[in-house]
Amino acid sequence: MAAASTSSALPEDETEPSQSTLALEGPTSSQSMVACKTLNGDIVHVELDVLRQSNTFKQKYDRSKLDAEHFIFHVKEIKTDVFCKVVDWCRHHVGLAEPIVRVDEKGERIWFALTEYEKQFFDVPVDELAELLSAGNYLDIKSLYLYGCQSMAALMKGKSPQELREMLRDSTFLRNSSKRQQQLRKRQT
Repeated sequence: MAAASTSSALPEDETEPSQSTLALEGPTSSQSMVACKTLNGDIVHVELDVLRQSNTFKQKYDRSKLDAEHFIFHVKEIKTDVFCKVVDWCRHHVGLAEPIVRVDEKGERIWFALTEYEKQFFDVPVDELAELLSAGNYLDIKSLYLYGCQSMAALMKGKSPQELREMLRDSTFLRNSSKRQQQLRKRQT
């Protein structure tokens, strides 16, 4: 999925000796690339058009008034492996319309029909699905977030409260999220 790049277009003061620079292989190498710095400190180079699916990216990039080669998109909330998977999602959804939530005559939400790619993408352990949901929310990628929520709901559907507790009990991601929320509450008081 990712290949190490031998050079970086970033100024020396923007990188650290211990961090990796990755160039994700995409369908169009002639496009403008943006350096994205992940939670792990890795720099991942991604096509500008692919990143434009993220409303968070669009807002930061447009406000910066920089061109793609001089802009660094900090995604400090997302681990490198999860970010690379999100980029793969975005590549598969370039040019597609954002999903629209629909309800039936009873007022119940109509489930999205997922493609084979989307089904496989979300066929992951609960922890990874939770990280993808968090990334979709943080990056404000509507399709990733809504389809991910539906996939999480499908995992939970028909389970008893006890089964849900067992399913979520061992979730490292959810435990870490709870700890972060507690730390934020302490700082706010």
